[in-house]
Amino acid sequence: MLVDKATVDSIGILSSLYTHGIADYDYTLTALKNGLNVWIAPGYYGICDNDHVVTGLPQTTSLKKG
Repeated sequence: MLVDKATVDSIGILSSLYTHGIADYDYTLTALKNGLNVWIAPGYYGICDNDHVVTGLPQTTSLKKG
């Protein structure tokens, strides 16, 4: 996920309450709720060395339970 400075200035940065796997989803919802644009691009444009961190919750966990 790429976030421009204007967006961070407007709504802040990722919440520390979420683990790696859901913070970006929460952030895009926050951006949309605040009237900001969210763009989705095909494919991926970077890598993360720690992309497969064990979060303690199975991937099938609903957002309400997480």
